[in-house]
Amino acid sequence: MLQGFQTSGKCIEKAHYRIRYMKSFRPLSVKEDIEFKEARPILYLNTAAVASLFNSRNAGSTSNRSNWSTIMSYLKSHASYLGLKQDRFTILLPSGLPDYTIDIVNGEQVKKVKVNRPKALCFDYLQLKETFGLDLETEVVAEVQDMQEEVITEMQHTFKQNEFDFT
Repeated sequence: MLQGFQTSGKCIEKAHYRIRYMKSFRPLSVKEDIEFKEARPILYLNTAAVASLFNSRNAGSTSNRSNWSTIMSYLKSHASYLGLKQDRFTILLPSGLPDYTIDIVNGEQVKKVKVNRPKALCFDYLQLKETFGLDLETEVVAEVQDMQEEVITEMQHTFKQNEFDFT
């Protein structure tokens, strides 16, 4: 479900989820850290934001609440579940764009993205990846780099098409 929302552009990193690489993790209301041998990816899931995606997908369904509570029970009982932890998430407008304010700092206009700090469900992302094939990691590529790669690929393709056979 989450993968489908992300692939379709509805589930947005830093608004609906965040992946943080950590050597230790301490959920809320737990006294001891969970220690990892090396930095491990932890998936922070903004459940309120994901619930609204789920409810919009099932608009008109009278069983949304019970379906969502079943999903929440399943998620919290899964072996990859680490606990709850507050984290910062971007607030989105109904259009799906980040909400922001414009402040004046030192006489300059500064655009600040609005955020909230809900309690997120946290999971061992590697375990989810191995178990379900979940892949939420995204890559940011500058348009110039992307265009350069496209041009190189096109040139290689053209060169191969124009090779001469001297046999």
